[in-house]
Amino acid sequence: MYSEREITKTLKDIFALLLPGYSKEELNEMLEGLDFETIAQAVRDNAKMVHAYEASGDYEKSFDYFGVELFPMRATKLCESINCFSSDLVVTSHIYELWLSEDMSVWVVSNMAVRVSSKKGNYLTEYRTIKGEMNADIDNSFMPEDLALELFKMCRPQFECEAPVYEI
Repeated sequence: MYSEREITKTLKDIFALLLPGYSKEELNEMLEGLDFETIAQAVRDNAKMVHAYEASGDYEKSFDYFGVELFPMRATKLCESINCFSSDLVVTSHIYELWLSEDMSVWVVSNMAVRVSSKKGNYLTEYRTIKGEMNADIDNSFMPEDLALELFKMCRPQFECEAPVYEI
């Protein structure tokens, strides 16, 4: 799972869904600047267990709590799209996230988050639900440019030689 070939194919399929009017040749031409080998490494390095509910903070007596797992395997968040946002002392947001799981399923997830920030520390609580598997019928607000930018940001540790090196 999470092989470079599978990740590359899945990412190209995602871009095809986000750009429905483009031919396969036009898509390949648009994506030729992406370094899929590095992206595949970054996707593997950023995989984690995703929970339906998470609460964490860096206050002295705060605790971290994780609810049930959202997926039965690790996944990597590819990008997000802010649906609703309000800011004050308490920041609340509703975000759509795009997750790639180890079995190459692509999921659209709704995330409601509340962040409290102060001079003493921060506290974050997030509640996620699966909106559905990414396909042409699902209503999404993801932009291909945002996905490409997030993939590039995800690769920053590889470009700056800060990524973990795995030896066999």
